[in-house]
Amino acid sequence: MNTRAYPIPELALQYIQYRKQQHFDRTTVYHDRMALRDFYQWLDMSKLQLTDLTRSHIYNFEDHLRKDGRTFAVRYSDKIRIANYFRWLQQAGHFHASIFDIFGLKAHRKLKVQLPEDAKKYLSYIKSFRKTSDGQTASISHFYKFLGKNHLSIKKIDRAHMEMFFQYLKSTGTGESHRSTTLYLLRVYLLWLYEHKKIKQDPHLLIRANDLPKVPKLLPRPLPPYIDLEIQNRLTQSDTVCHLALLLMRKTGLRMGELSNLSYECVRTDFNSQSFLKVPLGKLNSERLVPLDPTSLDLIKRIKEKAFGQTAGKQAYLIMNEDGSRPTKGVLHQVFKEVCDGIESSELLNSHRLRHTFASQLLNAGVSLVSLKELLGHHDIRMTLRYAAITQETIQKEFFSALEALNDKYALPVISPSESCILNPDQPIADLLKILKKWNESPTANQKAIASIQRKIKRIHAQLKTLN
Repeated sequence: MNTRAYPIPELALQYIQYRKQQHFDRTTVYHDRMALRDFYQWLDMSKLQLTDLTRSHIYNFEDHLRKDGRTFAVRYSDKIRIANYFRWLQQAGHFHASIFDIFGLKAHRKLKVQLPEDAKKYLSYIKSFRKTSDGQTASISHFYKFLGKNHLSIKKIDRAHMEMFFQYLKSTGTGESHRSTTLYLLRVYLLWLYEHKKIKQDPHLLIRANDLPKVPKLLPRPLPPYIDLEIQNRLTQSDTVCHLALLLMRKTGLRMGELSNLSYECVRTDFNSQSFLKVPLGKLNSERLVPLDPTSLDLIKRIKEKAFGQTAGKQAYLIMNEDGSRPTKGVLHQVFKEVCDGIESSELLNSHRLRHTFASQLLNAGVSLVSLKELLGHHDIRMTLRYAAITQETIQKEFFSALEALNDKYALPVISPSESCILNPDQPIADLLKILKKWNESPTANQKAIASIQRKIKRIHAQLKTLN
């Protein structure tokens, strides 16, 4: 679809100028312009006005982009760009319908809560020794939003107010793990305020230990083998960067954040010419090396071959979109959902299960828990031990191996006078020798006598063979 020569209307040009004034970089503004040209050309082809648009029209536009060869990441990015344009139209009074109903996007969070100076000082303090303060910021913002809705001052909060906040958190629909983390981080903030004499109530009395919801201890959920193979086949047959990136995640067990942060030069080679993937600082703030087999190495080469134009070989990150931007974790999750479209499963299929499948497969193949811990980047072996609880293949293998060993050591053969045994004495003689061998293992056995009998049986066996 050639959009370069297609003119965009005056309103769209005003929006582009507005984006420039907001100090967006040139690349972002360029792709905004291209997305709007695509959209207005499609509107013209479909003989539609902005006021005619419904969600089904947006689905048709996305399908139009798909048929034109646009990847999911690009289609999703264009949809966000056009939705932002409509928000601007709405704020300027040029559009009055519900943007969220039309674009099918989840409602964006409202503007961040204006945090007081004490909260800003605390977050600045946290950033001085933590890699990120996103969790603390979200927890504090949740609390100040609650305070604002109820016209409360943090200096006057008591236990009754905190119990109201617990109910408020639960009403938002967040899970136990998220609520537990929010309350824990909030208590840390309140302790800081308490130590600086900003509040009078003891935070341990405001948020008690038993107020934190019990987090369910979920086991890892590897993909069933048939689903794992189907997903790998679909990803292998594709040639888009996001699909190849997800396949690399399956081959190396990376977390999604680690995958998106891989540097362009992420492959290391040792003195034995063995290749490794250098995993960047991630969730647990640690680096590690993951061995690469030839298939994974070729996969990284395929991803690098997708580098476009002047960015080829110069980009900082391995995983980049066709337009030069980096796909967010949200986009990669959405791409995985699209890949799984049509696969029947009784359980939710999400991209993190690729990591679980990688780990479980290695454990079933005999990799030790210590080695698996290092490959996955776990700080605590107890995290890795969770995989031992779900590797049924390993349990089954060890169970039957143990039974076989017990049978070899203690069980006596059952001799049946079948016709084959009568015609061929080899098996009965072998069984007899096996019985004697068992007897010989007993501490009270007459080993000299048993050895003599064994020699006689072997001589008789040799003589029988000459008669056949």
